Amino acid sequence: MKILLGMSGGVDSCAAAKILQQDGFDVVGCCLLLTPQSAPDGAEVQRAKQAAHTLGIELIVSDCRALFKSAVIDPFANAYACGRTPNPCVACNPAVKIASLCRIADENGIQAVATGHYARIDRNTARLLCSPSKKDQSYFLYRLTAEQLKRLYFPLGEHTDKADIRAIAAQAGFDAASAKDSQEICFLPDGDYAGFIASLPGIECKEGAFLDIHGNRIGTHRGIIHYTAGQRKGLGAFGKPMYVKTVCPNDNTVILCTAEERFASEITVSSLTWCGITPSANEFRAQVKIRSTARPADAQISINGPQAHIVFETPQLSPSPGQSAVFYDGDTVLGGGIIN
Repeated sequence: MKILLGMSGGVDSCAAAKILQQDGFDVVGCCLLLTPQSAPDGAEVQRAKQAAHTLGIELIVSDCRALFKSAVIDPFANAYACGRTPNPCVACNPAVKIASLCRIADENGIQAVATGHYARIDRNTARLLCSPSKKDQSYFLYRLTAEQLKRLYFPLGEHTDKADIRAIAAQAGFDAASAKDSQEICFLPDGDYAGFIASLPGIECKEGAFLDIHGNRIGTHRGIIHYTAGQRKGLGAFGKPMYVKTVCPNDNTVILCTAEERFASEITVSSLTWCGITPSANEFRAQVKIRSTARPADAQISINGPQAHIVFETPQLSPSPGQSAVFYDGDTVLGGGIIN
């Protein structure tokens, strides 16, 4: 069967291509231009072309920069300006990356699509499953649609060790086998999200008050785009460690708290999305992750239309508005929503 693979030329997509070939797929590579730094003759495209040449496969290059800007970059900047902490990968995967691969596959008469994400799909039920790897990325994929899941493959999902992936790439002759993993947001290679947002037209970044949880002014902040819930670094000295509790755009204040005051037992989420199946009951128990690196926590979930109220058995550290709360039943991803 022919399959269209998202291919950046990095170690994960190169190894994914080789695994798909070994599994008998007729692989076609697809390099998506997404970020403002991307270019048709840029380094990313050259890496993808070299990888495709090594494999002896066709490579399609598609310019998706305008879609990426409207669906990912603009909402990212606007969310920070509103005191929220968005996750650009959660927005990108269903609306840009996977959607574009599906569109390009349709245009070329290709039924299946694949990426180098660390996740799994139950082929019998088209349900999204987490990967046994420490690099599990199911958290970032919970907004994928049932139609997308039915045609998606994640060839890296069963692999538990990144060293195995590097070995596969090295054995296939890919230069990317020894490349370092990227830890930054793809469109912010220097990691300076606040500087990037402040440079955009229409975004204000003015000083305001640091308040304690009782409303007392205890300092001055540099502008709310510099802060997110749970943050400690860059706040200044207060005689004891202080952390960001809440960012308040309405009055341009940032509420700080002590270490003990960071925890919350309840949150609400909006923009609910169900991953392949809608729950049959409005109240149920599940495990919930409030950030990609968090451990799943046991919780009671109560659904009210497009929102849900979540009560945790154990208080959770610094839930951040704008991040996602993702629901799991063991290895199965049920869905999730955006933390209010």
